[in-house]
Amino acid sequence: MSRRCLIVGCSRTKVDTPQPLPAILRYDGPAFRVIRRYLSQAPKDIQDVDIWVLSAEFGLIAAKTEISSYDRLMTAARAAELRPCVLESVRVEISAQDYTEVFLSMGKTYVQAMEGLDTLLGSGVRVIISDSASGQKLTELQRWLWGTEGKALSVAESNEHPAQLKLIAGEVALRGRRVEMTTEQARSELRFHLDQGDSVAFQLRDWYLDIDGRRVSPKWAASQLFGVPVREFSADEARRALRALGLNCHRVQADT
Repeated sequence: MSRRCLIVGCSRTKVDTPQPLPAILRYDGPAFRVIRRYLSQAPKDIQDVDIWVLSAEFGLIAAKTEISSYDRLMTAARAAELRPCVLESVRVEISAQDYTEVFLSMGKTYVQAMEGLDTLLGSGVRVIISDSASGQKLTELQRWLWGTEGKALSVAESNEHPAQLKLIAGEVALRGRRVEMTTEQARSELRFHLDQGDSVAFQLRDWYLDIDGRRVSPKWAASQLFGVPVREFSADEARRALRALGLNCHRVQADT
């Protein structure tokens, strides 16, 4: 199977935990949620994408690279400073692969750190730069991941690709953080996080959320879905937000 390469700009929104996390889990901006849903929902035999992150702190890193949390913005000066090492990473890590396409999903400042990328890739590699406004960028990323770039999805295609399903409700918010996803998309994202082996998920008190027979903490689940640290909202708020997404919680005592 031919491979494609995705390079996505890091997000200011991050999961705030003291232990290192893979970049794909540390960053929690909208683009990373789109990517994680693709990874959790697309059949493994059609997943043909290698994922890299352009980080304002660490430069170009593989999505599986474990990193700590940090607070650093990508500025024009920082992009210029990173550019030599970023291009060297492209030469060593990316140009050596037999990619058919390289897709850049990032803002214009991030693109400055990638200038010269096309000269390092073979003439047969198609380079696509998505630096549109936020909403359009997410649509372009989603279509590219699922192989539907450049055309609208039909109803039949939407049924084949769960990540493209229309919302059954409007936005749901928790402490000012809003998400748009179906119930199944929310379950898929939680499955993805559980598969990373996060033991905090199973620290229960009075309530639990059932994910494929696994009892997980409602506050943990809400934190993963909304990107809000658990210390910043109550258990009641977590259950309300999850219920709005179609995820009902249960009392621990009722089953003991």
